[in-house]
Amino acid sequence: MPESNASSHASEAGMRAPRERLVAGRYRLLRELGRGGMGTVWLAEDQLVIRQVAIKELRPPSGLADADRDTFTQRALREARSAARVHHANAVALYDVLPATAADDAVYLIMELIEGPTLSKLIERNGPLPDATVAAYGLQLLAVLEAAHALGVVHRDIKPGNILTTPDGQAKLADFGIAQNVGDTRLTRGGMMGTQAYMAPELFNSQPITPTADLWSLGVTLYHAAEGRGPFDRDTTGATLRAILLDDIPAPHCSPGLAAAISGMLQRDPQQRATIEQARTFLREAAAQTPEPRAKPTADPRPAWDQAITARSPSATPPQRVPAPHATQDRHPGRRAPGRHGAGAALMARVTGGAFAARLGAGTSITLSSRSRMLNPGKGDADTIAFSPNGTMLATSDTNGAAIVWDIADGSVIASLPYGTDVADMAFSPDGRTLAIADSLGSVELWDVADRASATSLAATGAQGVAFSPDGSILAVAAFQGVQLWHIPSRQWITALSGIGGSGPLSAVAFSPDGRTLAAGIASTGEVYVWNFTDRGLIAALPPPSTDGSHGLGGIAFSHDCGALAIGTPTDGVRLWDVASRTWDTYLTDPHDQDVSAVAFSPIGRILAVGDVTGIVSLWDTAVRELTAVQHVSDRGVDDVAFSHDGKMLATSDFSGYIYLWDVAGLG
Repeated sequence: MPESNASSHASEAGMRAPRERLVAGRYRLLRELGRGGMGTVWLAEDQLVIRQVAIKELRPPSGLADADRDTFTQRALREARSAARVHHANAVALYDVLPATAADDAVYLIMELIEGPTLSKLIERNGPLPDATVAAYGLQLLAVLEAAHALGVVHRDIKPGNILTTPDGQAKLADFGIAQNVGDTRLTRGGMMGTQAYMAPELFNSQPITPTADLWSLGVTLYHAAEGRGPFDRDTTGATLRAILLDDIPAPHCSPGLAAAISGMLQRDPQQRATIEQARTFLREAAAQTPEPRAKPTADPRPAWDQAITARSPSATPPQRVPAPHATQDRHPGRRAPGRHGAGAALMARVTGGAFAARLGAGTSITLSSRSRMLNPGKGDADTIAFSPNGTMLATSDTNGAAIVWDIADGSVIASLPYGTDVADMAFSPDGRTLAIADSLGSVELWDVADRASATSLAATGAQGVAFSPDGSILAVAAFQGVQLWHIPSRQWITALSGIGGSGPLSAVAFSPDGRTLAAGIASTGEVYVWNFTDRGLIAALPPPSTDGSHGLGGIAFSHDCGALAIGTPTDGVRLWDVASRTWDTYLTDPHDQDVSAVAFSPIGRILAVGDVTGIVSLWDTAVRELTAVQHVSDRGVDDVAFSHDGKMLATSDFSGYIYLWDVAGLG
């Protein structure tokens, strides 16, 4: 169809004054608005009611056989009748249809005249549109599609060129039921109808056209508006088809709500595609936000994490090591253990408690004292622990696949949540209402803390790590196939940060406290990947240290000020990576070359807690790179460490299921 359809703007196309023509004795053609493969759109005046209209002249191409000519005419009339059924504020109104006659073989569609450019022209002029604008257009288009689908009408050719925009922010959908390539003789007898780059993948497999195909096309259209280019734009027809059917679908670099709507509609399986109501929920969220300005994307339609990042890679110069002062406790230097998981059988001895004090910076005192054991012996590997945001509850796991929520005040069990077979990680939402539980052999379960019942199960196969964004709207899941992002208010999958170059499943994921950065690591290799979460762009691929060829990951954590990323290693202590400069900062190591199994920053300061498989917890002041306290907490090895929200309490777990709470002072 002509790009400008029903626009009245003279600048939209090369416009020529027609020969003096009066159609049906009523419509005087004033000038041409646009021309395309199917016909011509004219600005005309209805001399009966004295108003301007847009007239689409659909004339069969010359040289068609009589049968094909008749097919063209009948199809135009049938589709026009369907379009006439849709009466909606966001549909270009069809006023009348003039069928072909013996004297004139064209079909004329008399339409509402829209004073504004098409969406494609708007994008061409302005580049990517603001997220809120795209979301507002999307809501209007969903509304008209909902009305059309209720009547059994499927648009079949949603694209930016078929959407008219007005100065007051309206979006008007044109060309209901009129396929762009209907004039092609190959398509006149029931072939594919639509514009290839916007067509749903199932249509290329000769599957029936359903309303879900319109939602795919709308998703492609909104992506185009948000990014300034289509997700499947390629140089050749074959490359475009491959992109639609086989290539990774790029994630849009926009606000979470808009990205969720677009990604939800761009599901290749029609059964998994977002419904109108689901997409509407996302778009309402995006339309209500005032997003930060986004940089204009490059012309490369691949996902940001699939682009070359060598220019942005961290410095290849290894960080300098910071030796630690001699610790007073026996570090059992001769004892080594395997990695974090599965080490419990090799570490069996008595549990030690007690208290210790050390110097912090310029004369500040830190005190760590044992409170109480919270799990009985024999529960097995306590892989993960998590404090509730208000500090009143602690969630732990056991080998029976249960998540246990404890009351910190008296050590009683608030709830035992039987879940799966291998709980790998847990995280409370920032509001404390939801507990996310990752099962490495299953999915992610979202538990309602108040109701003590499962709220939702997320299909994140092989989940190893979970982390909520600071505002609670997004759950990042480290899984076998990369980092999955879920929109929590709607419980819908948004996208996956795939294309990671390492081998093996991701095992840990963490948000920076400001929500601008996301990091994830691979347990088997020690590789860590860092994204700018605002635009989902990969900013660093951090290789493991190569001192002795022993790779692995002992946890990741962002500092309270978001400036440092701590990465635990199996033989080299903790590496600190500077987020702002994207370069290595330093190593934190002690004389005994600790095998790090867990790391956690105090949420209120600069203190980093480091646990290792020999049962030691070390506290580092990262501002001055000094080891400030060391405590032997268990001969069973430290499996996880976690600070309470106020930094006054530290929880430690070991490979045999013992959980200790430690009162902390001096960490302000």
